[in-house]
Amino acid sequence: MNAYRNLSAKCYQIDKYVGKSFGDVEYYYERVKNVAGKILEPAVGNGRIMIPLLEKA
Repeated sequence: MNAYRNLSAKCYQIDKYVGKSFGDVEYYYERVKNVAGKILEPAVGNGRIMIPLLEKA
């Protein structure tokens, strides 16, 4: 199981790297750009969505 998880993570990093958007980064940005409080993001993963959102903040 660990071997699959490691391989899966490596493939994800290659195919879905930080900064690559499928329209989802922009979608979430539009939803959170006017939020004044804290936002919970439980599925941060490799940060592909979270890092660009933090950079825009």
